[in-house]
Amino acid sequence: MQENVRNEIKNKLRLSDIISKSVSLKKKGESRFIALCPFHNEKTPSFNVLDDKGFYHCFGCGKHGDIFNFVMEKENLNFKEALNYLSQLAGVNISSFSNKLDDSLLKINIEAKNYFIDYLNGNNGEKARQYLVKRKINSKHAQEYSIGFAPPSNHKPTLIDHLIKKGYSRDQIIKSGIGKLNLKTNSLQSYFLNRLVIPIFTLDKRVVGFGGRVIFDGQMPKYLNSAENEIFKKRNILFGANNFKKNKNDFLIICEGYMDVISLRKYGFVAVASLGTSITDIQIEQSLNLSDNIFVVFDGDEAGKNATIRFFEKSLNLLKLGKRIRFTFLNKNLDPEEYIIENGLEAFNDKLKKSLSIADMIWYMGLKLKTDNEPETIAKFWTFVRQKTSLIKNYDIKIAIKDELEKRIKSLRDKNKQIFSETINKNYFSYDFKTKLPDVVVDLRYKAILSLVISFPNLLNKEENKKEIEKIVFKNKELEEIKVEILKILSLMPNITREELIKNLDSKGHRKALNDFKFNDILSRFPIINNEFNVNTCEPLLKDLIFMLNKTKINRN
Repeated sequence: MQENVRNEIKNKLRLSDIISKSVSLKKKGESRFIALCPFHNEKTPSFNVLDDKGFYHCFGCGKHGDIFNFVMEKENLNFKEALNYLSQLAGVNISSFSNKLDDSLLKINIEAKNYFIDYLNGNNGEKARQYLVKRKINSKHAQEYSIGFAPPSNHKPTLIDHLIKKGYSRDQIIKSGIGKLNLKTNSLQSYFLNRLVIPIFTLDKRVVGFGGRVIFDGQMPKYLNSAENEIFKKRNILFGANNFKKNKNDFLIICEGYMDVISLRKYGFVAVASLGTSITDIQIEQSLNLSDNIFVVFDGDEAGKNATIRFFEKSLNLLKLGKRIRFTFLNKNLDPEEYIIENGLEAFNDKLKKSLSIADMIWYMGLKLKTDNEPETIAKFWTFVRQKTSLIKNYDIKIAIKDELEKRIKSLRDKNKQIFSETINKNYFSYDFKTKLPDVVVDLRYKAILSLVISFPNLLNKEENKKEIEKIVFKNKELEEIKVEILKILSLMPNITREELIKNLDSKGHRKALNDFKFNDILSRFPIINNEFNVNTCEPLLKDLIFMLNKTKINRN
């Protein structure tokens, strides 16, 4: 239902019309607009609005989203409030999308939840209750998470009998995922049998699905989730989020499954689960909305470690100021509770304290590539560090992490000065060179700097970049003249385009030199992330080239 409403609103409202209510847009083509970003201070427009694709993107700060994201961010609204606001503008009746099927699915789930709870607490639920006692899950926690038990197939009345008696049809029961059709007998049977059953709630506390866990040996699979349907999309839900009450002092643990959540609750932790190892952007954003301090604690097996890496990778473009994500790696294939049982609660808390930050993850993952001190290996390490840092969308966070990593690199470099030499042509970060550089190498760097500035004149809109360029004295006379001319032009026309800049330089008699500038060929000799030439990928390279020129001992006499 929600997806249908969103699509209907998007079809009726143009993104640019909504954004232009608070942002001055300049048309750049059929369906593209640019503007100064409303989410950070800038002098050169880097905020792009694409009506045909239905999203906006800022190349400066990394803000990205659709019409709903913009209204939520700009007006400080939650999704429900944004939905109501935009539906009124679009003339869309939200209630018309609410149908009987949605209601029936929700009601079936409530009936099933109560049926499972009643069985657990009834005369036939003793073995299931013993299992909970064995797992040290008391009645309070069982009640908090609405834990129940699905009886075996020979128990009467079955859940199917119960639901049919309540007036639900076969089709409704099948669509809910509570029941499934036995093709051999053409009869309905319960989807969950002889399992501990835990309801899966949305943030607004609606039961949309179930998770089942075996308690007897020999049953497979160990875990079983409801099949996805109109109201249950596993990728959109964090199990346990409905129980979390945000507090600025609270931290939130993200783990793999519902049993991990319940187990950690016993020890006083607040946790949510991704219902498996496949974490989604939506789940990460939900967790960041719930808490300012996130700890990712997946199982210590290979699947859990890989899931942690995927979480880290996905989180890079979702990081927000004031939010912290830490990553905890357990050992010996242990899940969180097994780790606590084997090592003690104090050891687990110590593990959390020693969790890795985003900067730590980039650093240590990069170090794995540095198997020796050969220049090629070191270059590989540097490349990895910079690639990962460049993926961080939030500009302020990106700069802070880059500064931190550069400090670490300097410290490492100081310990291993002998391994750093000019032979590492693709080193992303700066280091001192002891050898005399050939003129051709120096000129290549000059040309690379000018290629970047000519290709992206707005690079020099940042005062720090402009001052650094001014300081450099190009030994090649013609290149120095071009540099001086560029600075003059930009002082008069700070928003000049690449084409306009080249035209101006041409009129000043630099046609031959410009013809020698095969920009992409020059820049291809230096590491550009994914070979994608834009302001975001090229600015760090500009800074590195300037730094290397300043630090290199050049004896041209």
